[in-house]
Amino acid sequence: MGDHNQGGIEYVAGLDGLRALAVITVMSFHLGWSFVPGGAFGVSLFFTLSGYLITQVMLADHARAGKVDLKRFWSRRLRRLAPGSIVCLIAVAIVALCGLLEGNRLRGDLFAALGYSANWRFATAGTTYAQLFESAPSPVLHFWSLAIEEQFYVIFPLLMIVLLRWRKILVPVLALLTTVSVAAMVLTNSRNLAYYGTHTRAAELLIGALLALAVPVSKQIRGLAAKIFAAVGAIAFVGFVFIATHAHTNDQWLYKGGLSGFSLISSALIISVLVPGPIRVLMTSRPMVAIGRITYSLYLFHWPVFVVLNRDRMGFDGLTLSATRVGVTVLMACLSAWLIENPIRFRKVLRKPVWAGVGMATAMGVALIVMATVSVSTPVALAGVDAPDEMVQFTPPTSVSSSIPTRDPLKVLVLGSEPVVVNDVKNAIGDSIPFVIVSGIQPGCAIRPSAEMIEGCESFTSVAQRLILQSKPDVAVLSVGEAERKLLTDLEDSIQDSTGTGIEQDATLQFRLSVEIVNDILQPLVAIPVIVVDYGNQDVLSNDLDDADLRLDNAVTLHRPTAEVLAHELILVDDKLQGADRRNHVMVIGDSTSFGISAAINNVAGDRFSVLWAGGRNCPFVEAEKVRWWDGAEFDMTNCATLHPEWDKAFETFAPSIVVMVYSVPEQAEQKYDGDATWYTIADPEFVARHDAAMQELINACDERGIQLLLLNSPEIHGGALSGAQFAQPERVSAWNALMQTWLTRWPQIYSVDWASIVAAAESTGGPLRGDGVHMLQSDLDAVVQSGIIPLLDAQTIG
Repeated sequence: MGDHNQGGIEYVAGLDGLRALAVITVMSFHLGWSFVPGGAFGVSLFFTLSGYLITQVMLADHARAGKVDLKRFWSRRLRRLAPGSIVCLIAVAIVALCGLLEGNRLRGDLFAALGYSANWRFATAGTTYAQLFESAPSPVLHFWSLAIEEQFYVIFPLLMIVLLRWRKILVPVLALLTTVSVAAMVLTNSRNLAYYGTHTRAAELLIGALLALAVPVSKQIRGLAAKIFAAVGAIAFVGFVFIATHAHTNDQWLYKGGLSGFSLISSALIISVLVPGPIRVLMTSRPMVAIGRITYSLYLFHWPVFVVLNRDRMGFDGLTLSATRVGVTVLMACLSAWLIENPIRFRKVLRKPVWAGVGMATAMGVALIVMATVSVSTPVALAGVDAPDEMVQFTPPTSVSSSIPTRDPLKVLVLGSEPVVVNDVKNAIGDSIPFVIVSGIQPGCAIRPSAEMIEGCESFTSVAQRLILQSKPDVAVLSVGEAERKLLTDLEDSIQDSTGTGIEQDATLQFRLSVEIVNDILQPLVAIPVIVVDYGNQDVLSNDLDDADLRLDNAVTLHRPTAEVLAHELILVDDKLQGADRRNHVMVIGDSTSFGISAAINNVAGDRFSVLWAGGRNCPFVEAEKVRWWDGAEFDMTNCATLHPEWDKAFETFAPSIVVMVYSVPEQAEQKYDGDATWYTIADPEFVARHDAAMQELINACDERGIQLLLLNSPEIHGGALSGAQFAQPERVSAWNALMQTWLTRWPQIYSVDWASIVAAAESTGGPLRGDGVHMLQSDLDAVVQSGIIPLLDAQTIG
């Protein structure tokens, strides 16, 4: 990436222009500009340029002296590359010591960058799910490409010394090595190794070397050949721009020979600046040449600057942030080039080799000392990142448990046709226990399905189900009296008039109708204890109520009870409840963020809510075989909890009154389904269809059980190690939120929670809270949930 054409070969201004094109592309990509997703191809252009130029230098040395002067070659490389890189690494270490950079791998990254082995560190670094979220990207991540070039500069001259003795085998051997490198990339199964490996990326440098043998800088290209090369160069430039603006670094074809093949475009661009034509004019323009002369310095400093000057730290985004980052980068690059790199490179200082060696050793020593003082911090665990692999039913923390009141009032739902029962319940309980009455009395309205209801009376089933869902009563007191007996008589007379039955059949009919009425009375109340208070005379209806008492575990029948008898039954129910968990049950489903929210609900409101987490780390809402963040980062999803059977079972055993649904990253990533080899995203109809079907099933299950579903939307992802991932792109987040919005329109019974706005509001006042762009510290999440979620849960449970 340096100006290699200062080693005895003719200077070509257009090559500086190509360097500028490469570094502009790389910096645009690192700025996160969505219209340059293929900016990494700028590095490939650098590689081919480097291979082309250092081969030219060695060929010129060999032509002049009959050999490759290794001492001279390596000295030039060190003078060109080492000063800037050492200064950059020392600056990064100092910034880290000031607390602006951190991470448990940073010190090792710095040492690897100093030793030009950073590419192998990043290629072989295994990462867990949690580590993928830790801190910001390494500020020396870009040193991987410098490491590959430096390793090439060490090995390739040794190879050239041998091959230049037998010129006939020079091209075949280089071609063979290029083929082996391409094959290594195609055959490797590791994306990291394919991208960072010296052996896999060497082809791009070797193609530059082969180009140097075929078209040296000094070669005169005229006439038709020059016109053809100019035209090919123009086409190559269009191809470069198209690939830079359309290809993505997670595209599979890149790692199956695409990066190596791109070197052909780079080669065409190199040739095009050697002949008259539009590309040469563009690349020899003053701005491009000026940028090209400080390309190495720009490349060194741009990435650390971008990492430090992030949106969260600066407090602004967009073009303003991009301009700030570029301005600071240019300033630092100019200072480094003018004050440090060029004086050493052009021997204005440290002219003698001995002094250069002393300076190099001193700089390395200072760098090692400063780097050694960089702390190896252990990242604080963010809420949900370490979510377990199984469901978790939380128990309230001690601080919350101590505030749980000694008892809650007994909540009594009073139903039926006799208004007197309300006062009877009040008088029976008196001051013996705390209680609350919820009245569903309909005076004179007999308990019967709507088909036989008196005009103006709501169906008993409707009243009972509505009030049970709203108030969550502990016990129902059901009054039966003259209205039910009149209904029984009216039904009997109506049937007799239409059929003309006799006296014996009358008794049978009365018994059958009475049983039906009793069944209709008790059917809506099977889920809670029921005390039936019969105010009528002893008759067939009272006998059938007694029979129901014997058949059903949850029902007891009292005939015109005294206050003491009624109080006894109510206090029996209350006594059982005092030993039970009377909190509202909340079940939370979702990905790793949902685990942190579950813990937060328990931490701040465990006195009111019993919480079951039934989600999964990185699990999607639908049944999926795998989730992929990018090529090489795939996660098996076959053990994720879904409606069938895990949630169905939890609905029965835990009996939640509220389900909170929280999904983000896995729904904004790619998903692959069982039996289908295609990867789908939120933009695909198959993805949407599967999610719509899953939501329909969940809605049906919740509606059948009277469960309220709360749906949290997805906040934008800012900062952190994965802010550049596809799932973090605003369009993916917006598309997932848009799909959830269609569910709210289709199923109005879903309660919408604008979690994105709640998080944004918290961060607008408290600064960035999500260290990795997705998860908060548990203490921060507790505070946000307490103010933003708990009031909504309370509102859903008031009855």
